[in-house]
Amino acid sequence: MSKNTLSTHNNVSLLYPQGFGFGSGSIAVAQQLGAGAIGHGALIVGAEIIENDSRVFKKVDSEARDNGCGDGREAQVIYSVKGGQKVSHKRSLLRAKVFGGGLVAFASMMRSAVWGDMLADATILGDRETTAQLMKKLHYTHGGHTDNHAKGDNCGCGAIDKYPEITHNALIFREDIERVLAIVLGSEAPSYRQAIDAVFAVYQAAVDNADHYFVDAAGVKTLQLLEASGAVIKQLRDDHLEDFVVINDVAGQTFHQREFNAILQERGILSTAQAFVVDLWVGRMYADEVAKYAASQGLDRRLAHQKALVDFLIRTLATAGTLTSGDQPVFYRASKTRNQRLQFLRGLQLRSRLRSRIHSRTSRA
Repeated sequence: MSKNTLSTHNNVSLLYPQGFGFGSGSIAVAQQLGAGAIGHGALIVGAEIIENDSRVFKKVDSEARDNGCGDGREAQVIYSVKGGQKVSHKRSLLRAKVFGGGLVAFASMMRSAVWGDMLADATILGDRETTAQLMKKLHYTHGGHTDNHAKGDNCGCGAIDKYPEITHNALIFREDIERVLAIVLGSEAPSYRQAIDAVFAVYQAAVDNADHYFVDAAGVKTLQLLEASGAVIKQLRDDHLEDFVVINDVAGQTFHQREFNAILQERGILSTAQAFVVDLWVGRMYADEVAKYAASQGLDRRLAHQKALVDFLIRTLATAGTLTSGDQPVFYRASKTRNQRLQFLRGLQLRSRLRSRIHSRTSRA
């Protein structure tokens, strides 16, 4: 099958028409359809926009040197803390996205690739504090978010608030996650076997030592760390209505969620359909840095790079499996140099298959 069959105008391919197929979370397309929050038209038109409308993939704003979470909700308040005081920002910059934001992702990668499964007196907040110092030395800035209904120990970011559960779910969903890894890693997957096993061993150690390692995992504590580091925090509003997952692998760009909403309305879709977004190129960039640091500590650079990238992928998939029911269609935007590995999609008719799945789902609702 030719590349043209697999790729659309945006070089996007539909990996999973019915979602990853695993998940224990409350965010569900089927539930939204059943409640009338969205219609099948929103899913069909949304898919066409993701595949073919060039306006939804944009360069990250040059001023946005940080990154945020892949949450699909809209920002209501934007602030940072300077000199102990909150400073409001009027403009919401378009920044790269990884679940939980860069600090949380980088710390997880450091634990898996460098510090390993010997936890000793380590805690998750301690890992993040050490990582924040390292990222500052590397001149990496990072952002985060809260929301307008976070209470108690929660910060409002599910990737942070549910971090212990996500870690546990990575083990529960291991078989499903490894199937996705085999697709993402393609022909290189067998060479990652040692790294995959090592990362899951770290997750198992964290779960086995949960009473100590996650003792300071409350989201509000990480939010305080983000604020202390000067991170730009976006307070998102209202409920999750994510109906798509978009994985972008084109460096320097991201999926513009607000532009997506505007185009849906332009196309006559009045209901809100949101998208979770993960910029895979950020994970690759972080893996490079983690590998360099590992080499400076006398560790195998190649293996550390593999562990770091695998951790990023596992954490991303486990987060999706914890926050959602796993029925959001998953799209992958490949860089031109990575398009070859999408040949495994032989026989998949992107748009027609999505339509048939959606109509089948709505008829059962």
